[in-house]
Amino acid sequence: MQLFVSLLILNFLQAMIPLLWIGGLHRLSGPLAPGLRADLLGHVLILPPLLGIARFLGLPALPEGFRLIHLDGWVNAVMALDPGVRFSILLLFFGTAFIFLVQELVPVWQSRLPPYFELRRRDSELERIFEKLKTGFNTVGFRKDTGRPLKILLLETEESIAALQGVFEPVLLVSRGLISKLDEAELEAVIAHEYSHFIYGGNLRLFWIWVVRALQAFNPAALVAFRTLTEVRELSCDTLAAKITRKPATLSSAILKVYDASDLTAEQKQGMLNHAKNEILRRAEATSVRIRVNNLLAKQTGMIAPRSDSWVGFLVMGVMLWAIA
Repeated sequence: MQLFVSLLILNFLQAMIPLLWIGGLHRLSGPLAPGLRADLLGHVLILPPLLGIARFLGLPALPEGFRLIHLDGWVNAVMALDPGVRFSILLLFFGTAFIFLVQELVPVWQSRLPPYFELRRRDSELERIFEKLKTGFNTVGFRKDTGRPLKILLLETEESIAALQGVFEPVLLVSRGLISKLDEAELEAVIAHEYSHFIYGGNLRLFWIWVVRALQAFNPAALVAFRTLTEVRELSCDTLAAKITRKPATLSSAILKVYDASDLTAEQKQGMLNHAKNEILRRAEATSVRIRVNNLLAKQTGMIAPRSDSWVGFLVMGVMLWAIA
């Protein structure tokens, strides 16, 4: 029991400390570039398991005087608590694991469907826009060299879809329904956003981060880090897309059109209002869109941090977490 509590507390502290550090850095030094924040939040999830493996392999800890937090003191304090309080703490950790199962594991499993394989086809106009955008990305130094080039395909559906689908062999999909909503400049901005996901590591990188997140399913701090990461990841792709197209307002317009419910029938709108869950999700989505649009219109599109900044953050976090003993 004490070993289990030790592992829970260690994992919680190793996620919470850098999470607070990132929040403080974001406040004190001014807004961090979204791409840098996304990378740092990824480190929050990746580093604790790596350091746990390092400790298991017997790598030496820091000398006594350099340790920031003594884990034994935390464990002893928790074990000395009233049994009811200890039960409440364990309930928090198990509740976090339940949230992971219901809100993350199940949706990830369901997201495999529908594959839309039978609805895909090549489209010369989409390919023309895509090639133009790739030239723009290459010009400013965002080149993605892979063994197999990314394809863009038209999706024959009236749903509004633009997505990077697939983990090991990703494909950029754009639906006919979305094309009908947007003008060419807006369509270009949306494609630039989805290609930015590919530039920043795509679904493969997010998949491995999610796997590491799953190993820490009990950790409330890991839950906060992952949820924040997914939000900031969208902001970072918005920022890069706006930098490439030089039209942040156009991307804002496209985002609003994609999430506009004005094209729903009266029956569909009433159906949404009749279901509390759908209404809550609609409001949450509207809030997310508002954040993205505000970020674009705040003229922060020049905030593209060099990749070296992420490695500096990785090293700083590693030293902090290694000082927990």
